[in-house]
Amino acid sequence: MTQRIQHVGLWHLFKIGRIPGTNFIINTKFVKSIGGWRNGALTEDTDISFKIMQSGKLIALAYNSEAFQQEPETLKSYYYQRKRWAKGNYQVVLANFKHLFDHSHWRVKLETFYYSCYFFLVYYCNNCV
Repeated sequence: MTQRIQHVGLWHLFKIGRIPGTNFIINTKFVKSIGGWRNGALTEDTDISFKIMQSGKLIALAYNSEAFQQEPETLKSYYYQRKRWAKGNYQVVLANFKHLFDHSHWRVKLETFYYSCYFFLVYYCNNCV
Protein backbone atom coordinates (compact mmCIF):
# COMPACT_ATOMS: atom_id res chain seq x y z
CA MET A 1 0.00 0.00 0.00
CA THR A 2 2.86 2.38 0.80
CA GLN A 3 4.38 1.90 -2.65
CA ARG A 4 1.03 2.50 -4.31
CA ILE A 5 0.57 5.78 -2.46
CA GLN A 6 4.15 6.83 -3.19
CA HIS A 7 3.98 5.93 -6.89
CA VAL A 8 0.64 7.70 -7.43
CA GLY A 9 1.88 10.77 -5.53
CA LEU A 10 5.09 11.00 -7.58
CA TRP A 11 3.09 10.63 -10.78
CA HIS A 12 0.55 13.33 -9.90
CA LEU A 13 3.11 15.77 -8.50
CA PHE A 14 6.04 15.35 -10.90
CA LYS A 15 4.97 12.94 -13.69
CA ILE A 16 7.59 10.50 -12.41
CA GLY A 17 6.78 6.86 -13.02
CA ARG A 18 8.91 3.83 -12.26
CA ILE A 19 9.08 0.42 -13.84
CA PRO A 20 7.79 -2.02 -11.23
CA GLY A 21 9.59 -5.30 -10.76
CA THR A 22 6.63 -7.19 -12.22
CA ASN A 23 3.51 -6.47 -14.24
CA PHE A 24 4.64 -3.89 -16.76
CA ILE A 25 4.58 -3.45 -20.52
CA ILE A 26 7.51 -1.94 -22.40
CA ASN A 27 8.32 -1.35 -26.06
CA THR A 28 11.15 -3.69 -27.10
CA LYS A 29 12.46 -1.35 -29.82
CA PHE A 30 12.71 1.49 -27.31
CA VAL A 31 14.59 -0.68 -24.79
CA LYS A 32 17.08 -1.61 -27.51
CA SER A 33 17.44 2.06 -28.51
CA ILE A 34 18.59 3.02 -24.98
CA GLY A 35 21.07 0.17 -24.74
CA GLY A 36 18.84 -2.51 -23.27
CA TRP A 37 18.94 -3.99 -19.81
CA ARG A 38 22.21 -3.74 -17.88
CA ASN A 39 23.75 -7.18 -17.35
CA GLY A 40 24.23 -7.99 -13.70
CA ALA A 41 21.76 -5.44 -12.34
CA LEU A 42 20.10 -6.85 -9.23
CA THR A 43 17.25 -4.37 -9.57
CA GLU A 44 16.91 -4.12 -13.32
CA ASP A 45 13.54 -2.40 -12.95
CA THR A 46 15.05 0.57 -11.09
CA ASP A 47 18.09 0.59 -13.36
CA ILE A 48 16.06 0.78 -16.57
CA SER A 49 13.74 3.37 -15.02
CA PHE A 50 16.74 5.68 -14.67
CA LYS A 51 17.80 4.96 -18.27
CA ILE A 52 14.30 5.79 -19.53
CA MET A 53 14.14 9.03 -17.55
CA GLN A 54 17.64 9.96 -18.75
CA SER A 55 16.37 9.61 -22.33
CA GLY A 56 13.71 12.23 -21.55
CA LYS A 57 10.75 9.86 -21.79
CA LEU A 58 8.02 9.48 -19.19
CA ILE A 59 7.10 6.15 -17.65
CA ALA A 60 3.31 6.10 -17.59
CA LEU A 61 1.65 4.88 -14.43
CA ALA A 62 -1.57 2.91 -14.73
CA TYR A 63 -2.54 3.35 -11.09
CA ASN A 64 -6.04 1.90 -11.53
CA SER A 65 -4.74 -1.39 -12.90
CA GLU A 66 -4.91 -4.58 -10.88
CA ALA A 67 -2.27 -7.29 -10.97
CA PHE A 68 -1.29 -10.21 -8.82
CA GLN A 69 2.12 -11.61 -8.05
CA GLN A 70 3.58 -14.27 -5.84
CA GLU A 71 5.41 -13.14 -2.73
CA PRO A 72 8.02 -15.06 -0.70
CA GLU A 73 6.41 -17.67 1.49
CA THR A 74 8.78 -17.53 4.44
CA LEU A 75 10.16 -14.69 6.51
CA LYS A 76 13.70 -15.83 5.70
CA SER A 77 13.14 -15.70 1.92
CA TYR A 78 11.37 -12.33 2.31
CA TYR A 79 14.38 -11.00 4.22
CA TYR A 80 16.85 -12.17 1.56
CA GLN A 81 14.68 -10.74 -1.22
CA ARG A 82 14.61 -7.33 0.45
CA LYS A 83 18.34 -7.50 1.18
CA ARG A 84 19.03 -8.27 -2.51
CA TRP A 85 16.78 -5.37 -3.58
CA ALA A 86 18.52 -3.00 -1.17
CA LYS A 87 21.91 -3.98 -2.57
CA GLY A 88 20.67 -3.60 -6.14
CA ASN A 89 19.10 -0.19 -5.50
CA TYR A 90 22.29 0.93 -3.77
CA GLN A 91 24.21 -0.06 -6.93
CA VAL A 92 21.78 1.99 -9.03
CA VAL A 93 22.24 5.00 -6.72
CA LEU A 94 26.02 4.80 -7.06
CA ALA A 95 25.80 4.43 -10.85
CA ASN A 96 23.49 7.45 -11.17
CA PHE A 97 24.92 9.72 -8.47
CA LYS A 98 26.85 11.68 -11.12
CA HIS A 99 23.52 12.91 -12.54
CA LEU A 100 23.08 15.18 -9.52
CA PHE A 101 25.94 17.29 -10.88
CA ASP A 102 25.56 17.10 -14.67
CA HIS A 103 23.01 18.46 -17.13
CA SER A 104 20.56 15.59 -16.70
CA HIS A 105 16.82 16.04 -16.77
CA TRP A 106 15.37 17.40 -13.50
CA ARG A 107 13.31 14.22 -13.00
CA VAL A 108 16.53 12.18 -13.05
CA LYS A 109 18.07 14.58 -10.52
CA LEU A 110 15.02 14.35 -8.25
CA GLU A 111 14.95 10.54 -8.36
CA THR A 112 18.71 10.36 -7.79
CA PHE A 113 18.42 12.71 -4.84
CA TYR A 114 15.51 10.73 -3.38
CA TYR A 115 17.25 7.37 -3.76
CA SER A 116 20.54 8.79 -2.48
CA CYS A 117 18.93 10.21 0.64
CA TYR A 118 16.94 7.08 1.28
CA PHE A 119 19.69 4.51 0.79
CA PHE A 120 22.50 6.48 2.38
CA LEU A 121 20.24 7.26 5.34
CA VAL A 122 19.22 3.61 5.71
CA TYR A 123 22.86 2.52 5.36
CA TYR A 124 24.04 5.15 7.83
CA CYS A 125 21.31 4.39 10.37
CA ASN A 126 21.91 0.64 10.16
CA ASN A 127 25.61 1.14 10.84
CA CYS A 128 24.96 3.49 13.77
CA VAL A 129 22.83 1.03 15.69
